[in-house]
Amino acid sequence: MSIKFSLSTKKNVTITEIRVTVHTRQTSRHTGTGIMIDPKYWDAVKQCVIEPRFKLASAEQRQLCAELREKNRRLSDLKRIIEDAVNDAKYSKHGELSAAELDVLVHGEQAEQNEGSTTATISLYTRMQEAVKVVYSMRDVSYGRMKRVKNVINKLEQYEISRERPMTIGNCTPEILADFERFLLTEIKNDNRRSHRNNNSVGIGKNTANTDLKLLKAVFNHCERNGIIDKSPFMQFELPKAVYADPIFLAQSELAAIEGADFGVFVDYIKQSFKKRLREGEIKAMPSEKQIYGFAKLLEEKRDIFVFQSRVGCRIGDLLKLTKKNVTEGNDGAYLHYIAEKTTKTSARTINVPLHDEALAIVRRYAGRDGVRLLPFVSAQKYNNEIKRVFEAVGITRSVTILDTATQTPKQVRICDVASSHMARKTFCGTMFNEGVDSSIICAMSGHTEGSKAFARYHNVDMSLMRTAINRI
Repeated sequence: MSIKFSLSTKKNVTITEIRVTVHTRQTSRHTGTGIMIDPKYWDAVKQCVIEPRFKLASAEQRQLCAELREKNRRLSDLKRIIEDAVNDAKYSKHGELSAAELDVLVHGEQAEQNEGSTTATISLYTRMQEAVKVVYSMRDVSYGRMKRVKNVINKLEQYEISRERPMTIGNCTPEILADFERFLLTEIKNDNRRSHRNNNSVGIGKNTANTDLKLLKAVFNHCERNGIIDKSPFMQFELPKAVYADPIFLAQSELAAIEGADFGVFVDYIKQSFKKRLREGEIKAMPSEKQIYGFAKLLEEKRDIFVFQSRVGCRIGDLLKLTKKNVTEGNDGAYLHYIAEKTTKTSARTINVPLHDEALAIVRRYAGRDGVRLLPFVSAQKYNNEIKRVFEAVGITRSVTILDTATQTPKQVRICDVASSHMARKTFCGTMFNEGVDSSIICAMSGHTEGSKAFARYHNVDMSLMRTAINRI
């Protein structure tokens, strides 16, 4: 007996499937493994996946190598399983495998139900794990994008469990896509912990569902281009429309209030918060003065980070990666220099932002700290949580109208409850626009690409300008 792996012979494809052929004394059986790969990573002589070598590998390149190693491990496991099965008397006294038995070994019990199993009958969950990861690794997309893809894979798994049936490349129809959309909007558990949403709610927002289905559509388009399916079911399925409200950002007076808040404001806020929790029975005793000052210091640091971000307008992903080397000072002032991660593959240009006096003061405040980081970060999630507390401590609690992501209807919430790192970016862009700065200049500093739909929403007239116009009557 011999077991040989080879690539699919389909022509004009960028990603191909690894196939397995089992030669025994009388027969030769073959089937697809469901493992997709770029042919340049395959060694036909050694019968294995090869890893590219990088001098200084990026995070995405390291992830690619890890995935290629995982494919090699799966091939080794598969070879061992087939060898054990051929020697097992339960298959045949003569050590022969039928085509159906080989499919069961490779694809599991699903193949046993359909002797004519092909790659199109492999679970869509499995297909996304294999095909999409390879495709996105080849494109060297950002970590955030890969994280979003993995999130969709998890949702597919939940859908399959809830329906007690596999959602496959071959059986997926427009009707199944519609059912999956309903599942996303009304059934899937939503673990969003933002204070303006109910905890343990079900269903995601229509905009999130739109993004998830677009990623799923990309998988089907890839399978159609590579001959895995004849026609994508998305040809007859209309994606839900994404609807976005106007951006909410701080007025200059509000940003100034946050900038000017002294340390005592945060100490008083922390004390009042703990006193409330004590009255409600959440805690049994008040923390010590030293602990209270420590918590207040953390709020002060997050305030400084938010103010800095509001003065430079960068995305949270770029802000987390800034080091002291990203800031330079010269005769014409200080500048922040960085390349935006989100648009690296389409527009890898260096963004140069002249530093506002307040932003430069914050940089100098933390310059003496050890390490290379520009500012004292813990994590993006903790940063977002603390921003809400900073707003509340300073008294920035005015009511704003947002679009409920689940119902697509407007509702009123406190601005402190929807505050986030992205509001700092919105404040930078909105302030610049309302001051009459040319759009091209704003985009050059914020990193928005030309024709950005997100930036276009800043073109709504500022409320203060409306008030000025009314007062002239």
